[in-house]
Amino acid sequence: HYGTMTAFFSICATALPVVVTYRGSDLNPVPSSRLIRTVLAHVLSQIAAMRAKRIICVSRELVDRLMFGRHKAVILPTGVDTKKFRPIPQKEARAKLRWDPSEEIVLFNAGKEPEVKRLDLAMLAVAEARRLGAKFQFIVLRGTIPHQDMPFCYNAADVLLLTSDFEGSPTVVQEAIACGLPIVSVEVGDVGERLKSVLPSKIVSRAPSDIATAICEILSLRLRSNGYEVAEREFSNSVLIPQVAGVLRSAANFECNI
Repeated sequence: HYGTMTAFFSICATALPVVVTYRGSDLNPVPSSRLIRTVLAHVLSQIAAMRAKRIICVSRELVDRLMFGRHKAVILPTGVDTKKFRPIPQKEARAKLRWDPSEEIVLFNAGKEPEVKRLDLAMLAVAEARRLGAKFQFIVLRGTIPHQDMPFCYNAADVLLLTSDFEGSPTVVQEAIACGLPIVSVEVGDVGERLKSVLPSKIVSRAPSDIATAICEILSLRLRSNGYEVAEREFSNSVLIPQVAGVLRSAANFECNI
Protein backbone atom coordinates (compact mmCIF):
# COMPACT_ATOMS: atom_id res chain seq x y z
CA HIS A 1 0.00 0.00 0.00
CA TYR A 2 1.74 3.14 -1.34
CA GLY A 3 4.70 3.30 -3.70
CA THR A 4 8.10 4.96 -3.10
CA MET A 5 10.43 3.33 -0.58
CA THR A 6 7.65 1.23 0.96
CA ALA A 7 6.94 -0.60 -2.29
CA PHE A 8 10.60 -0.76 -3.28
CA PHE A 9 11.64 -2.52 -0.07
CA SER A 10 8.65 -4.84 -0.37
CA ILE A 11 9.67 -6.08 -3.81
CA CYS A 12 13.27 -6.47 -2.66
CA ALA A 13 12.36 -8.42 0.47
CA THR A 14 10.49 -11.33 -1.07
CA ALA A 15 10.09 -13.52 -4.12
CA LEU A 16 6.37 -13.86 -3.37
CA PRO A 17 3.84 -11.95 -5.49
CA VAL A 18 3.59 -8.29 -4.53
CA VAL A 19 0.56 -6.08 -5.18
CA VAL A 20 1.32 -2.35 -5.03
CA THR A 21 -1.34 0.32 -4.55
CA TYR A 22 -0.40 3.79 -5.81
CA ARG A 23 -2.26 6.61 -4.07
CA GLY A 24 -1.05 9.95 -5.43
CA SER A 25 2.18 11.61 -4.31
CA ASP A 26 4.08 8.38 -5.02
CA LEU A 27 3.62 9.20 -8.73
CA ASN A 28 2.29 12.79 -8.80
CA PRO A 29 4.45 15.93 -8.49
CA VAL A 30 4.89 17.13 -4.90
CA PRO A 31 5.67 20.87 -4.97
CA SER A 32 6.20 21.02 -1.20
CA SER A 33 9.03 18.44 -1.23
CA ARG A 34 12.63 18.90 -2.32
CA LEU A 35 13.10 17.99 -5.97
CA ILE A 36 15.70 15.30 -5.32
CA ARG A 37 13.43 13.63 -2.76
CA THR A 38 10.47 13.63 -5.14
CA VAL A 39 12.54 12.27 -8.03
CA LEU A 40 13.95 9.47 -5.88
CA ALA A 41 10.49 8.55 -4.59
CA HIS A 42 9.12 8.40 -8.13
CA VAL A 43 12.03 6.31 -9.41
CA LEU A 44 11.49 3.80 -6.60
CA SER A 45 7.77 3.74 -7.41
CA GLN A 46 8.45 2.98 -11.08
CA ILE A 47 10.94 0.21 -10.21
CA ALA A 48 8.36 -1.32 -7.88
CA ALA A 49 5.81 -1.26 -10.70
CA MET A 50 8.16 -3.34 -12.88
CA ARG A 51 8.40 -6.07 -10.25
CA ALA A 52 4.80 -6.00 -8.97
CA LYS A 53 2.51 -8.86 -10.02
CA ARG A 54 -0.53 -6.61 -9.96
CA ILE A 55 -1.01 -2.88 -9.49
CA ILE A 56 -3.90 -0.92 -8.02
CA CYS A 57 -4.18 2.79 -8.83
CA VAL A 58 -6.80 4.93 -7.16
CA SER A 59 -7.35 7.03 -10.31
CA ARG A 60 -6.87 6.87 -14.09
CA GLU A 61 -4.37 9.73 -13.86
CA LEU A 62 -2.00 7.55 -11.82
CA VAL A 63 -2.21 4.69 -14.32
CA ASP A 64 -1.16 7.16 -17.01
CA ARG A 65 1.87 8.15 -14.94
CA LEU A 66 3.17 4.58 -14.78
CA MET A 67 6.15 3.96 -17.06
CA PHE A 68 5.92 0.20 -16.60
CA GLY A 69 3.19 -2.30 -15.81
CA ARG A 70 0.10 -0.49 -17.03
CA HIS A 71 -1.23 -3.82 -18.30
CA LYS A 72 -1.13 -5.09 -14.70
CA ALA A 73 -3.04 -2.12 -13.28
CA VAL A 74 -6.65 -1.82 -12.18
CA ILE A 75 -8.40 1.34 -10.98
CA LEU A 76 -10.04 1.12 -7.57
CA PRO A 77 -10.86 4.27 -5.60
CA THR A 78 -10.37 4.75 -1.89
CA GLY A 79 -12.93 2.83 0.13
CA VAL A 80 -14.99 4.35 2.95
CA ASP A 81 -16.48 2.75 6.04
CA THR A 82 -20.08 3.90 5.57
CA LYS A 83 -21.00 2.64 9.03
CA LYS A 84 -18.72 5.32 10.44
CA PHE A 85 -18.97 8.00 7.77
CA ARG A 86 -22.70 8.61 7.44
CA PRO A 87 -25.17 11.46 7.83
CA ILE A 88 -25.56 12.82 11.38
CA PRO A 89 -27.87 15.71 12.32
CA GLN A 90 -25.88 18.92 11.91
CA LYS A 91 -27.01 20.26 15.27
CA GLU A 92 -25.65 17.15 16.97
CA ALA A 93 -22.33 17.32 15.07
CA ARG A 94 -21.77 20.98 15.93
CA ALA A 95 -22.58 20.39 19.57
CA LYS A 96 -19.99 17.59 19.65
CA LEU A 97 -17.31 19.88 18.17
CA ARG A 98 -18.49 23.02 19.99
CA TRP A 99 -18.85 24.85 16.70
CA ASP A 100 -21.18 27.84 16.34
CA PRO A 101 -24.68 26.47 15.63
CA SER A 102 -25.81 29.54 13.68
CA GLU A 103 -23.00 30.22 11.18
CA GLU A 104 -22.60 28.56 7.80
CA ILE A 105 -19.26 26.74 7.55
CA VAL A 106 -16.95 26.07 4.62
CA LEU A 107 -14.47 23.30 5.42
CA PHE A 108 -11.00 22.96 3.89
CA ASN A 109 -8.51 20.17 4.57
CA ALA A 110 -4.97 21.55 4.31
CA GLY A 111 -3.44 18.60 6.17
CA LYS A 112 0.32 18.75 6.59
CA GLU A 113 0.91 20.13 3.07
CA PRO A 114 -1.03 23.38 2.53
CA GLU A 115 1.06 24.15 -0.58
CA VAL A 116 -0.04 20.94 -2.30
CA LYS A 117 -3.65 21.44 -1.21
CA ARG A 118 -3.48 25.04 -2.49
CA LEU A 119 -4.66 26.80 0.63
CA ASP A 120 -3.56 30.04 -1.07
CA LEU A 121 -6.10 29.51 -3.87
CA ALA A 122 -8.80 28.56 -1.37
CA MET A 123 -8.18 31.79 0.57
CA LEU A 124 -8.53 33.86 -2.61
CA ALA A 125 -11.82 32.12 -3.42
CA VAL A 126 -13.11 32.60 0.13
CA ALA A 127 -12.30 36.31 0.01
CA GLU A 128 -14.12 36.62 -3.33
CA ALA A 129 -17.15 34.71 -2.01
CA ARG A 130 -17.36 37.07 0.95
CA ARG A 131 -17.07 40.03 -1.43
CA LEU A 132 -20.08 38.61 -3.27
CA GLY A 133 -22.03 38.74 -0.03
CA ALA A 134 -21.73 35.22 1.39
CA LYS A 135 -21.35 35.10 5.16
CA PHE A 136 -19.67 31.99 6.53
CA GLN A 137 -16.88 30.71 8.73
CA PHE A 138 -13.88 29.23 6.93
CA ILE A 139 -12.43 26.32 8.91
CA VAL A 140 -9.07 24.91 7.85
CA LEU A 141 -8.16 21.41 9.04
CA ARG A 142 -4.40 20.90 9.48
CA GLY A 143 -4.20 17.22 10.33
CA THR A 144 -4.74 17.61 14.06
CA ILE A 145 -8.36 16.44 14.30
CA PRO A 146 -8.61 12.84 15.61
CA HIS A 147 -9.89 10.56 12.85
CA GLN A 148 -12.85 9.47 14.97
CA ASP A 149 -14.04 13.08 15.00
CA MET A 150 -13.92 13.56 11.23
CA PRO A 151 -17.51 12.33 10.62
CA PHE A 152 -18.67 15.11 12.94
CA CYS A 153 -16.61 17.69 10.99
CA TYR A 154 -18.18 16.71 7.69
CA ASN A 155 -21.67 16.70 9.15
CA ALA A 156 -21.16 20.01 10.96
CA ALA A 157 -19.99 21.84 7.81
CA ASP A 158 -22.09 23.16 4.92
CA VAL A 159 -19.53 22.88 2.08
CA LEU A 160 -16.22 21.09 1.57
CA LEU A 161 -13.78 23.05 -0.60
CA LEU A 162 -10.99 21.30 -2.56
CA THR A 163 -8.44 23.27 -4.62
CA SER A 164 -5.45 20.88 -4.85
CA ASP A 165 -3.11 20.87 -7.84
CA PHE A 166 -2.54 17.12 -7.55
CA GLU A 167 -4.49 14.28 -5.94
CA GLY A 168 -4.96 10.56 -6.36
CA SER A 169 -8.32 9.65 -4.87
CA PRO A 170 -8.61 12.07 -1.95
CA THR A 171 -10.03 10.33 1.09
CA VAL A 172 -11.51 13.58 2.36
CA VAL A 173 -13.80 13.71 -0.68
CA GLN A 174 -15.08 10.15 -0.28
CA GLU A 175 -15.68 10.64 3.44
CA ALA A 176 -17.47 13.96 2.87
CA ILE A 177 -19.65 12.42 0.17
CA ALA A 178 -20.66 9.59 2.52
CA CYS A 179 -21.63 12.15 5.16
CA GLY A 180 -23.84 14.06 2.71
CA LEU A 181 -21.64 17.16 2.67
CA PRO A 182 -21.88 19.15 -0.61
CA ILE A 183 -18.50 19.69 -2.30
CA VAL A 184 -16.99 22.45 -4.42
CA SER A 185 -13.84 21.19 -6.13
CA VAL A 186 -11.50 21.81 -9.01
CA GLU A 187 -10.96 18.96 -11.47
CA VAL A 188 -8.23 16.87 -9.85
CA GLY A 189 -7.51 13.18 -9.32
CA ASP A 190 -10.73 11.16 -9.51
CA VAL A 191 -12.93 13.85 -7.93
CA GLY A 192 -14.90 14.45 -11.13
CA GLU A 193 -15.72 10.74 -11.32
CA ARG A 194 -16.70 10.57 -7.67
CA LEU A 195 -18.98 13.63 -7.85
CA LYS A 196 -20.77 12.90 -11.13
CA SER A 197 -23.84 11.51 -9.31
CA VAL A 198 -23.60 13.67 -6.17
CA LEU A 199 -26.10 16.52 -5.87
CA PRO A 200 -25.63 19.26 -4.90
CA SER A 201 -21.91 19.56 -5.63
CA LYS A 202 -19.85 21.40 -8.26
CA ILE A 203 -16.67 20.92 -10.29
CA VAL A 204 -15.26 24.31 -11.28
CA SER A 205 -12.20 25.90 -12.89
CA ARG A 206 -9.25 27.11 -10.82
CA ALA A 207 -10.31 30.74 -11.20
CA PRO A 208 -11.02 32.17 -7.72
CA SER A 209 -14.14 33.89 -9.07
CA ASP A 210 -15.59 30.59 -10.36
CA ILE A 211 -14.83 28.82 -7.08
CA ALA A 212 -16.39 31.68 -5.13
CA THR A 213 -19.55 31.66 -7.24
CA ALA A 214 -19.94 27.91 -6.67
CA ILE A 215 -19.49 28.33 -2.90
CA CYS A 216 -22.21 30.99 -2.86
CA GLU A 217 -24.57 28.84 -4.93
CA ILE A 218 -24.15 25.76 -2.75
CA LEU A 219 -24.54 27.74 0.48
CA SER A 220 -27.71 29.37 -0.82
CA LEU A 221 -29.33 25.96 -1.36
CA ARG A 222 -29.00 24.96 2.31
CA LEU A 223 -29.17 21.28 1.35
CA ARG A 224 -27.29 18.11 2.21
CA SER A 225 -26.24 15.90 -0.70
CA ASN A 226 -27.37 12.44 -1.77
CA GLY A 227 -23.80 11.29 -1.18
CA TYR A 228 -24.49 8.50 1.28
CA GLU A 229 -26.45 6.52 -1.30
CA VAL A 230 -23.71 7.15 -3.90
CA ALA A 231 -21.00 6.03 -1.48
CA GLU A 232 -22.87 2.87 -0.53
CA ARG A 233 -23.27 2.00 -4.19
CA GLU A 234 -19.88 2.99 -5.61
CA PHE A 235 -17.03 3.03 -3.07
CA SER A 236 -18.08 1.72 0.33
CA ASN A 237 -15.79 -0.86 1.92
CA SER A 238 -18.45 -3.50 1.33
CA VAL A 239 -18.21 -2.82 -2.43
CA LEU A 240 -14.44 -2.41 -2.74
CA ILE A 241 -13.05 -5.06 -0.37
CA PRO A 242 -14.22 -7.96 -2.60
CA GLN A 243 -12.65 -6.22 -5.60
CA VAL A 244 -9.31 -5.79 -3.82
CA ALA A 245 -9.48 -9.43 -2.72
CA GLY A 246 -9.98 -10.39 -6.35
CA VAL A 247 -6.81 -8.54 -7.33
CA LEU A 248 -4.87 -10.35 -4.60
CA ARG A 249 -6.19 -13.73 -5.74
CA SER A 250 -5.27 -12.99 -9.33
CA ALA A 251 -1.72 -12.11 -8.27
CA ALA A 252 -1.39 -15.39 -6.36
CA ASN A 253 -2.78 -17.40 -9.27
CA PHE A 254 -0.43 -15.66 -11.68
CA GLU A 255 2.52 -16.74 -9.54
CA CYS A 256 1.25 -20.32 -9.30
CA ASN A 257 0.90 -20.61 -13.07
CA ILE A 258 4.50 -19.69 -13.83
